[in-house]
Amino acid sequence: AVYCPPSYEPLYPHMDSNGKVQIYDLFIANPDNQTIGPIPSIGYVNIFPFILQLIDRSDEQKLGSALHMIGDSELLWSGHGIRSLAKSDLFYSKRNAPGDAPYWRGYIWININYLVLRALRHYSSTIGPHQSRMIELHRSLRSDLLTSVLGSMERTGELWEQFDDSTGYGMRGHPFTGWTSLITLIMNESI
Repeated sequence: AVYCPPSYEPLYPHMDSNGKVQIYDLFIANPDNQTIGPIPSIGYVNIFPFILQLIDRSDEQKLGSALHMIGDSELLWSGHGIRSLAKSDLFYSKRNAPGDAPYWRGYIWININYLVLRALRHYSSTIGPHQSRMIELHRSLRSDLLTSVLGSMERTGELWEQFDDSTGYGMRGHPFTGWTSLITLIMNESI
């Protein structure tokens, strides 16, 4: 059996009256009063409609909301790439389990950042109130990713699995040519 200390609250799905799982952002059981409720989290999951280009180009409100999450340094913008979880989140930089370092809890993943760049390029071709912000974010994000990935490669001679959102340094798996090899496409990415 796996022991999980009390500081790691268990996650439970929420069922409707028919026993079907209800889909919400995230739910957590509070051990003090056994209530279940949403956790206000902002991370990659919140911008998937944007990065998968599912938002209608004419929906200025949804595009603006996605740009706010992406471009706000208190949320996902880090200056080294888009972090996987907002700095203000309850689980930001917290271990996944005892002895298991944080994984998708703040660090930068090149595969998702590549999708963000693609979406920024896609939506920036539409004239509207967010066009100049999208172009600005695209250029800055591209530059930040190149600096982080190529800087880590220059320092260590290797590509890395993920990148620290505070320093931009490569972390965890290395040498890692999986999704980090997307940096070659990012080099060609421009608006």
